[in-house]
Amino acid sequence: MENKTGICLQPFIPVRISSSEKSEMVTQVLFGEIFSVTDFSKETGFSYIINENDSYEGWIDNKTITYLTPKDLEKIRSYPEKIVRKREYRVVDIYKNEMWLSAGSTLRIEPGNNIYGTLSMFTPDMNALTPRNIAEQAAGEWINVAYLWGGKTSFGTDCSGLVQNIYKQAGLNIPRDANDQASPGKNVNFIFEAKPGDLAFFDTEEGIINHVGMTLSGNRILHASGKVRIDLFDQQGIYSREKGNYTHKLRLMRNLMD
Repeated sequence: MENKTGICLQPFIPVRISSSEKSEMVTQVLFGEIFSVTDFSKETGFSYIINENDSYEGWIDNKTITYLTPKDLEKIRSYPEKIVRKREYRVVDIYKNEMWLSAGSTLRIEPGNNIYGTLSMFTPDMNALTPRNIAEQAAGEWINVAYLWGGKTSFGTDCSGLVQNIYKQAGLNIPRDANDQASPGKNVNFIFEAKPGDLAFFDTEEGIINHVGMTLSGNRILHASGKVRIDLFDQQGIYSREKGNYTHKLRLMRNLMD
């Protein structure tokens, strides 16, 4: 099929590994994100998409897509963008129903200060952030959010979805999966060199990176494990005061911000 362009105008769209609602969810498309539609299954009614934000690919239900004409796309790209940094952000949809958006959603501001795809006005109450202070501010917003494999919203997230979302709020797009997130940036060799907002990666006994968290001040780390939590960490790994032992083995740390 000829490639088409779509936009997410609901809180999020599940992206699945195959074209079925029973298939594993591997990530999500958030409100306001644009994606290419490259294939369609008539049998299941699912479309194969590539998310513009992080190039992640997968299948979504075609009923969740709002298609954009080339003219629509050109118009939308001219609008200023604001990224939601509150845990939840209330808007009214085009049917006059209340809708709550997750942190990390993209608001495209039309002339007249309207949010594209809604009936709501944009409220400019989101203070500017620097890449370094986003870590400490985000910690308070995300603490106790439920763990959800493939999730990347403040309604439910996995470890790599959490850090990707927070980085997006700071204006930095990074890969979706933890092993890919470990490639950009530069090494941080020692715990005392880590700054708030650096990423720490953890691996299995086989050396496979399977977990990521965001460093905070005071040898603390924000990560999603069971739920979004703050634990202590050192050169050995993450130490859970709740369990009284180490839960993850440190592999490396990366500075993606400077």
